[in-house]
Amino acid sequence: MKEDPRIILIKNEINEGIMITRNKGIRQAKGRYICILDADDTLAHKDILEYIETGEPMDKAGSYAIQGIFGKYIDKYQGDYDNVVGLPANRLVKELKENFDVEI
Repeated sequence: MKEDPRIILIKNEINEGIMITRNKGIRQAKGRYICILDADDTLAHKDILEYIETGEPMDKAGSYAIQGIFGKYIDKYQGDYDNVVGLPANRLVKELKENFDVEI
């Protein structure tokens, strides 16, 4: 595949941690959209473009939703699925019962 000048690789000489590296990427970004892939992530250029074409990433802070179209690229996740999606429903029910004596 021909190299795309809009796609840049940011590689640290030493491990500076995920947030410093992501902030570097955001500061260097010139386009309208940012796609962040970590060293253990793979996503073909055509897959990125096809996903953008769906319009789904346009209202997402992280550009994807595990419960949406992009879910097909998620091999695994750690933790409670509801928490990954955005609201830890099981914990919410537990906290309401324990702290406010509310049964749901």
